[in-house]
Amino acid sequence: MIRLILPTLLCCVLPVLNACSGPPALTAGTPPLLPQGSLMPEQGWNALIKGTDCVVYSLDPDLDFKYGNQNKTGIRTFQGWKVLNELRPTMATRYELAESLARASMPLNVVPVDCFNPRHGIRSMRNGKTYDFVICFQCNSYHVYVDSNLAAMVPLSKQPRGLFNAKVTDVSLVPGN
Repeated sequence: MIRLILPTLLCCVLPVLNACSGPPALTAGTPPLLPQGSLMPEQGWNALIKGTDCVVYSLDPDLDFKYGNQNKTGIRTFQGWKVLNELRPTMATRYELAESLARASMPLNVVPVDCFNPRHGIRSMRNGKTYDFVICFQCNSYHVYVDSNLAAMVPLSKQPRGLFNAKVTDVSLVPGN
């Protein structure tokens, strides 16, 4: 009797449990697709997913540093913002951060605030170009630079802030807002 019931249960219950477990986890071998409807520029997405030399930055949002006249010699900066620390993420972490940023770039009735105090940044190289993402969850937007030229300003929900802060904390960077 058990021999008859067990296969029936496995055939009926496992697909249901599998469907409830959510999307499969990303691995270094499975690059995600740009989520449909995302406002992230496609060239930026491709740089994050397929680019080389990816670096994630923790930034100091101090406007006085960015726009002040102080001597910045010997201080690492990223698009003018002071770098607190940086990491080279694994491919799986990179996919996870890129997908969360793209999903948060949907038209969600998010109104960008009239400020820009970024605490996160991502740089990736692709086809001889440098792609910089300067991210501000406080202001609900991020800026995409291609070879240091502003290419896009994208609205952003606060949804991936926890993930970015967790990844930043995982590597002993200073988490931001």
